[in-house]
Amino acid sequence: MAILRAVIGDHREVRTLTENDVRQYEARRTAGGITYGDGQRTESVRQRSVQADIKLLKQMLSRACTRTTAQGTRWLEQNPLQYVRIRGEHDVKRPVASYERYEATRQQMVLFQRKYELEMQTAKGAKERRRAESRHLSWVRAELGLSLLAATGRRRGAIMGLRWSDFDAASGCVTWRAEHDKKGKTWVVPYPTTFFATIRDFQKRLGAVGGFVFPRQGEPNESAPPELLSQWIRKAEVDAELTKLQGGTCHPYRRKWRSERPHHALKAVMQAGGWSDVNTMLRCYDHPEASDVLAVTAEPRKRKESTSG
Repeated sequence: MAILRAVIGDHREVRTLTENDVRQYEARRTAGGITYGDGQRTESVRQRSVQADIKLLKQMLSRACTRTTAQGTRWLEQNPLQYVRIRGEHDVKRPVASYERYEATRQQMVLFQRKYELEMQTAKGAKERRRAESRHLSWVRAELGLSLLAATGRRRGAIMGLRWSDFDAASGCVTWRAEHDKKGKTWVVPYPTTFFATIRDFQKRLGAVGGFVFPRQGEPNESAPPELLSQWIRKAEVDAELTKLQGGTCHPYRRKWRSERPHHALKAVMQAGGWSDVNTMLRCYDHPEASDVLAVTAEPRKRKESTSG
């Protein structure tokens, strides 16, 4: 929203928006360097991000056509961008993380924890000790976030919005709240006892009792931004000398989770992973392994003429 406003301008009459404005926005957004908010600047992005921005703008304009003023007139008589096509990506990058990548990243996070644990023990002053402790706990949470990403297949926003009370070991279920779900839906999903044992271990290591699992720094009553999980993972990947996956940081783990469960019932996978639309899951997250494709191309059976009738 802030980026759209920065480019279009708060005083622009939206009725005059045209396809040319959309194409100019695409060019600027792709190149990066847009100043918005409190002096923040955008980086260069792929067409997928631009597509999401324009889709949001069109949704806002469509909604304005359904709202009326006190005088009974509509906010907007018609959507000026209704028939403007939103360009998508032709060569979409949808990488899948491997188990080896997960382990290497997690091990690097553990090394960060040991580093700051040693600093806590050797710190000369209270200030240095508190800083080392804070960084140590931060990397424990990073490891927990990565573990949840790999174990649940959920989006980073849903993971970062978790509260400790959402884990109910008695019922064996986790509640994924609607306010942190992309589709605004609440999901109650069962998990094995080993999953809850892992969660309890992390909770003990963090010395946490309640509240958000990933609290915002300085604001414990708010959850940390979803982007923090990506930043943790990328920092660990860099130090582990792992090449960045082109096309995502967290989503490759969501695809990994889906690709490990091709033999389960489709609806069960959707319920567990938080997909409401089967087409989206199959199109964006269903990535067969090379061995599966080879099994198809090497199929020995031959269709023969029917002998009936």
